[in-house]
Amino acid sequence: MQQRTHDLTEGPPMARLSRFALPLLLGNLMQQLYNAVDSIIVGRFVGENAFAAIGVAGTVMNIYIFILVGFCTGFSILFASYFGAGDYDRLHSSLVTSCWFGSLLSLAGGLGGILLLRPLLNAIRTPADIADDAALYLRTVLMGLIFTFLYNFLAAALRSIGSSASALFFLLLATIIHILLDILFVAVWGMGVRGVGLATVISQAISVGCCAFYAFRTFPALHVSKKDFYYNRRALLDSANYGAVSALQSSSLYVGKLFIQSAINPLGPVTIAAFSAATRLEDFLLTAGDSGSAALTVFIAQNRGAGLYDRALRGFFSWQRVMIGAGVVLSLLMYVSHPCQLPLIAGNVRPETFVIAGRYLTAMCCFYVLSMVGCCFVGYFRGVGMIRIPFLGTTLQIGIRVLLSFLLTPFLSLCGVAVATGAGWIAIIIFQTAVYRSSFHQINDHPSMEKS
Repeated sequence: MQQRTHDLTEGPPMARLSRFALPLLLGNLMQQLYNAVDSIIVGRFVGENAFAAIGVAGTVMNIYIFILVGFCTGFSILFASYFGAGDYDRLHSSLVTSCWFGSLLSLAGGLGGILLLRPLLNAIRTPADIADDAALYLRTVLMGLIFTFLYNFLAAALRSIGSSASALFFLLLATIIHILLDILFVAVWGMGVRGVGLATVISQAISVGCCAFYAFRTFPALHVSKKDFYYNRRALLDSANYGAVSALQSSSLYVGKLFIQSAINPLGPVTIAAFSAATRLEDFLLTAGDSGSAALTVFIAQNRGAGLYDRALRGFFSWQRVMIGAGVVLSLLMYVSHPCQLPLIAGNVRPETFVIAGRYLTAMCCFYVLSMVGCCFVGYFRGVGMIRIPFLGTTLQIGIRVLLSFLLTPFLSLCGVAVATGAGWIAIIIFQTAVYRSSFHQINDHPSMEKS
């Protein structure tokens, strides 16, 4: 059975954006649960040092993941623009070229990551009593890095044609398999951190196979032919350009977090475990901003490709108000609920760990709304094709966060990281607002081509 794609250039902008964003949010929440499962299982069945090791390993792994996710986000901007313009020849050529490019990149990245594990862990000052477990987990997961890319590539392709809900079922399936395998490998067979790594790779491979079969069988816009597999220099350059800039923006954030992790690691396993638990919980909140940004990017890119510039701007203005409101509500929920949620994430750790994590999250609740505003601007700039602006803004933000984290953590522990993060978010919003105001005419001056 074939399903039609979802055209975001028609209908009320807010209604279409909301309907498109909701499956993205649910999928990203499911992805966070997927990522948190390893920590939860290890915290309950292995121990605090292993829990801290998974936290350090997760920070390292996020660099690789978000490079690939960044490339996929850049690819999706091209896909959405071609789809909005009805240029299916360029869409199909871009799909094939981007897939091959990203697959080779992920294979090279996985091999390089395995070879450089020990120097990297030493560089971020990982304590010796958790370094072995962190390396074992990373080595296992990096072997399956190509599955991480392929799933995110397929999800990006589906989002670009307006189908944000399609990949959700397969992510749910992968999460269920992941949980079951984690329990089997760790709780039953006692495989420790290697077990959670294997569970991750196997569940991702299953989700890729199922999603690929469904996507290319169901959606005509994604059907490629033999001619699309020929070398296309323009498609390669466009994919590399958009993908690389977007990847730099996504990965720079997590390179910065790696430096922040190196500022925290000398504080010892208890503080490392506290930071790991707090950020695992925090990621569930921040995914709302990422989901809203991704939805806005596709909405603006499709409407820009169709020449509907006024409609793109109206969607941006309305969505920004929604994101601010969501930030306020989620901050209040985090403030009230984090004492109950932290034990669910961390499991059997010392009470001191929860105290330190709670102080960090309480301080962060003052700043989460700033993240939502920043994410909305990122969606706008990506959608209009100003893909270098999010990278420059993120570089500014993370530079401030890293510098202040190193200066403040010796005195304020994790609260120093919270203050540094808030300062970084304030800086990026000032930068984004200035760029937006100076470049507003570039999209606003285009004549409206709205559909009646």
